[in-house]
Amino acid sequence: MKVLWISNCILGGKESIASGSWLFGMKNIISNNVKLFNLTSSYISETNHKKYNDFEEYIIPNYSLINGLPKEIDICQIKKIIDEIEPDIIHIWGTEAYWGLLFSRGILKGNYILEIQGLLSSCYNVFYGGLSIHEIFKCFHFKELVKLNSFLPVSREKLKKQINREDEIISNSINISTQSDWVRNQLKFKINGSSQIFKTLVPIRSPFYNSAKWDNSIPNYSPTIFLSISYVLPFKGLHIVFKSISLLKKKYPGLKLNIAGPNIYLIPYYKKDGYIHFLISLIKKLGLNECIHFLGSLNAQEICRQLLNSNIFINPSFVESYSVASAEALYLGVPSILSFAGAMPNFSNENKIALYYSPMDYIDLASKIDIILENNDLAKSFSSKSIFRMSQFCDPELIKNVQLTIYDKIKFE
Repeated sequence: MKVLWISNCILGGKESIASGSWLFGMKNIISNNVKLFNLTSSYISETNHKKYNDFEEYIIPNYSLINGLPKEIDICQIKKIIDEIEPDIIHIWGTEAYWGLLFSRGILKGNYILEIQGLLSSCYNVFYGGLSIHEIFKCFHFKELVKLNSFLPVSREKLKKQINREDEIISNSINISTQSDWVRNQLKFKINGSSQIFKTLVPIRSPFYNSAKWDNSIPNYSPTIFLSISYVLPFKGLHIVFKSISLLKKKYPGLKLNIAGPNIYLIPYYKKDGYIHFLISLIKKLGLNECIHFLGSLNAQEICRQLLNSNIFINPSFVESYSVASAEALYLGVPSILSFAGAMPNFSNENKIALYYSPMDYIDLASKIDIILENNDLAKSFSSKSIFRMSQFCDPELIKNVQLTIYDKIKFE
């Protein structure tokens, strides 16, 4: 079976250090069972085609868009690649780019399935991450003065056009693949009556499958908390975590918060948006300069090491369609505290394997951190339960069989 992935991620010759990490894991799991191709785009001048041991990849230029779509001549180039591959299944990963529009409008033809990686409409609803009006206006800085589109209210309104296109893609798609009950609940009011909703499973990356597990021998007198973000926006909840850390630093003077993702201090001044300036000011105001460490973008092995050397993992996001970062932490058995938002409560559907807090409640988050740090037996209990649960949920053989079954069903219908 020939399977063409259309994604926003280059998979060949690199490691995952940002969003889309599950694609690397899924590639490793299914590439021996299908003839796999990946079509994506990048900042290049002409199309690049490479063959690897387990798949082929086409990288096209980032075409300029008119009303959300490339020019006709560029669409013809995309069609030429697809015709050359002759895929049995086209798997479109995400609704964020123009790919879904090309198929949902019938401009490109093919037997396709749409993967819901996230929903822009849900991001719109929690875009400010609980910031007050006063705090929002504190996020107006030099970049916003030069480029008003960077200002949070303007940036939020820009999402509306993308949401309209996302809704169009979803409502015109017959086969839709979903990762969580939360996503399926969101789609109930967006899909048409003839849509098939498939329940897929999401893999983690190879280094996590091969890693040692967390143990609770890390001393609590100088605790380390770890979180990972792929980009910095208010709904990712960093300001909530900073406020929580400020409550804990008296009791735990050696407390460290390690953050994998963009190092906001290394971003040039003219590129720092107002929210980043707000975060830096908040760190200074709360006296957290010695507590908070931005680690930059890390690969899977580096994230494994950080998790194994941490007391607690946190995901403070106001919305998640699944959260691979949380799945990876839970798979290693790191005691985890997750916001009760989006799909993250689904991790505890079978058994409570993490602690939860309301996304805006930084006091409750601080309290939950304290509970874990104070009680080694509780930390150990959550660790063993999460290892048991996630070893089943993230089993590569199960994930492969589910994905191949979905492909077979679509191919032979």
